[in-house]
Amino acid sequence: MTAEDRTPDATVTEVGALPRGTTVLHIGAPKTGTTSLQQSAAVSRGRLREGGVTYPGRYENHRRFARALLGYRKEPWLAEPAPAHWATGILKQLVNNERDYALVSSEAFSTAGARDVVPVREAFSMPTHVVLTLRPLPGMLLSMWQQRVKNGEFEPLEAWLEKAFRDLPRLHMPGGDVFDESDGTNLVGRWADAFGPENMTVVVLDPTDRDHIFRVFEDLLALRRGTLERVSANSSMSAVETEFFRQAAERIFQETGARARRGLFHGGAVNAVIAQRPRRADEPSLRVPEWVTRGAATAAMRIAEQIESAGVRVVGDLSDLAAAGPVGDPAPFPEEVPSDLALVAARGLARRVARLRGAGAVTPTPHDAERAGDRGLSAVEAELLDALGEYLAGAGDLDAAAVRQLHSSAVRRILGARTAGPVPVPAQAGGSDRIPSDLALQAVIGVYEGAQRLS
Repeated sequence: MTAEDRTPDATVTEVGALPRGTTVLHIGAPKTGTTSLQQSAAVSRGRLREGGVTYPGRYENHRRFARALLGYRKEPWLAEPAPAHWATGILKQLVNNERDYALVSSEAFSTAGARDVVPVREAFSMPTHVVLTLRPLPGMLLSMWQQRVKNGEFEPLEAWLEKAFRDLPRLHMPGGDVFDESDGTNLVGRWADAFGPENMTVVVLDPTDRDHIFRVFEDLLALRRGTLERVSANSSMSAVETEFFRQAAERIFQETGARARRGLFHGGAVNAVIAQRPRRADEPSLRVPEWVTRGAATAAMRIAEQIESAGVRVVGDLSDLAAAGPVGDPAPFPEEVPSDLALVAARGLARRVARLRGAGAVTPTPHDAERAGDRGLSAVEAELLDALGEYLAGAGDLDAAAVRQLHSSAVRRILGARTAGPVPVPAQAGGSDRIPSDLALQAVIGVYEGAQRLS
């Protein structure tokens, strides 16, 4: 039966428990609620044990375990291979598991080619059931691209999407191609071949139901509903926030020849904005161009046919793979942005530096940062830099000398970036919290440059 033949009556929405003694191997895919599930399992470890389920290890997810089994590098940007001991401890727990079930989860598994799956199958000698989660392709692509921006990549959305659809009906995901078919196999087929189609379930998540993934895994593991804490992780950024960081990463690369340091850029600035900056009503979410929905429908049909051909169990509606989600032409990056976007990002960088340096918690006063007056600055520049000093000093994580160094770096950046005199006061100034976008970018990049020197 193909996806076109599937009728509403044939759609399976509920799933029964797997046989006791089964290890559930959740292989992703990325951007399908994996982080939320993993965080939930980690914080719910005690309740899982009480319910007869082992979530092995002590970390939030099993990424390190997966990278070791697959023979990957420790990190994509490092040359050193993942050490074998990353896998041995988890495997020992799985082999000796005395509870009813075990759960392993890492989206790194979904990036494996057919040859990479072989050592995974050999390692999982216990009864194992593979679970692959999928979601509507347009939203999945949008989330994948935004994740790359969070990590310091800067390829524009349209260019990235063109690469994704360059070979229709095959779909590509540049930077993490889970749908790669270059070895003659496909994502579902290679895992079904290795573990047996009877030992694999594909879950197409309901795009309108955020709890769907939690209920599916509770049912598979014979857990009471509500055992897994409902966690919402990996929050998305607005279109303005995303483009702000994309442009920042692009400028850093153009000026230095090196990509932004992920630990600072993502771990500091991006994470702070996601966690601490309230989303504004006038900042739209990311949208995909209308042409993407047509390409996604073509790719979704091919993936659905591959799933059907593999003979695996399907939970959910395969037609949802083509669900459009937010569609529309991307809004142009505004000439002005709220000042808190720059201020919160800069404070996140300061706190990240403190963690990287292992600094003690010092609480400097706002005067530990230089005041920005008397430098020939425009009113808007001086106001932003004074607010920046207060944000950096108020972070309470760095000593006064480090605060001054970060602030001075931003001042130098703004002064050095001038090409036509001071930045003018915005037309709607007088109570407005919006500042020129370029000024906001210069301030954050300046703090980033100082953070690099400090860490």
